[in-house]
Amino acid sequence: MLKADLHLHAGEDKQDRISYSAKDLIRLAAKQKFDVLAFTFHDVLYYQSDLRSFAKSRNITLIPGTELTINGRHVLIHGIKKLPKINQLSDLERIKDSAIITAPHPYFPTSTALKEQLLPNINLFDNIEYTARYNKFVNFNRKAERVASQYKKPLIGNSDCHHLSYFGYTFTEIDSSQSVENILDALKKARFKMHSESLPTPWLLKTGIENSYYEYIHKRIFPRK
Repeated sequence: MLKADLHLHAGEDKQDRISYSAKDLIRLAAKQKFDVLAFTFHDVLYYQSDLRSFAKSRNITLIPGTELTINGRHVLIHGIKKLPKINQLSDLERIKDSAIITAPHPYFPTSTALKEQLLPNINLFDNIEYTARYNKFVNFNRKAERVASQYKKPLIGNSDCHHLSYFGYTFTEIDSSQSVENILDALKKARFKMHSESLPTPWLLKTGIENSYYEYIHKRIFPRK
């Protein structure tokens, strides 16, 4: 089984305000015995050969991915060779057979969450994300769990990392060998299981305020397309 986190951001992601680099995150992941990572920067494919080599030297495989903004809503796409031209959610049908499509943090209280757009398009998604930012009192993943159960969609655990302090609380174990092709095949066939531990409440309150501020700034600089 391979320990994986497939929803990661870093300082090179120009649409976020993040202090650590992709290599910083890889170093931390290596210490925590991760085998697979995906940097899913906003609306770009960040999959440079030097970064793949850096990860490989630490026994980590990188798989390609992006967090694409479609009509103002976020969608995770893995296994692509170039950034797809998607104008509306229904266009995901064109890449469904060749990519892994995940609904990230679908019911979180952000303007970019899929929310009411998920169910009308549920058949376009391979997975529903269970994300790290929750605690035992506040957990916006619960509705995602119910929808996943109702529509028989697997839950995939990711950190959606924007702070190194909560990396490693939620992740996925993939039943695969450590090659990109086999990992993608295992994801497509849902050969994985999620693991998650709730975050400390004081930390969640602090970063919740910070994230609200960053979302406000993000909307001012990168308005919806």
